[in-house]
Amino acid sequence: MIIIEVSTKKCTKPLREVEVDYEIDNSKCEICEDKPCLKACPVEAVYIDSEDNNTKINEKCFGCVLCREACPYDAIKIETKLAEPIRENIPNINPKLCRACGACVSSCKTGAIHLTSSGSEEVHSEIDEDKCVRCGYCFRSCPTDAIKYGEILPRTVSGGRAIVVNQKNCIGCMTCTRICPSRGAINVGKTSKLPYIDPSYCARCEECMEVCPSSAIKYSSRKKSL
Repeated sequence: MIIIEVSTKKCTKPLREVEVDYEIDNSKCEICEDKPCLKACPVEAVYIDSEDNNTKINEKCFGCVLCREACPYDAIKIETKLAEPIRENIPNINPKLCRACGACVSSCKTGAIHLTSSGSEEVHSEIDEDKCVRCGYCFRSCPTDAIKYGEILPRTVSGGRAIVVNQKNCIGCMTCTRICPSRGAINVGKTSKLPYIDPSYCARCEECMEVCPSSAIKYSSRKKSL
């Protein structure tokens, strides 16, 4: 008799909503003595049910698929459905405070900011919403506080530090890539297959630090991050 546990879990840990669909063939689990899936899970979401002795996954699961990769009998099948990432709103520019100095235009990595003039307003900066990646560099570079950005971005980077991934502690779950609000900030190495952070695009919002199950993401000196 083949016993297959089928379920759908909604993950609430990452800012990016994740639905985890899984199937566990417990007829295969019965012949497995070591249960490496239990040790592989970084959040202890995989467990043995005391009532029926079947392997199950609880609501802590955020879809990293490490249990599936660790299973020697291919008994675990997992699929994740990711919603669009929750991003910061586009920064607002107050035309009355903007001096049209061009500091934000120069600092923008994607060419999303340009100078414009409309009606009775003086020349001021304007943001192309389609190009903006919400990295916050315009906000930090503005000398007149004309740019208002979201609540999660600090005004300055304390001590010139940057956020980095300690790849020795990284388990490769890729959760950080799912919640990052700035496209291009977290990339995956071609050789190591592990994520790394590009300080040029990182908004220092610390969301990746909050969700990292292995505490592999932390602040470091800017020199080390480059």
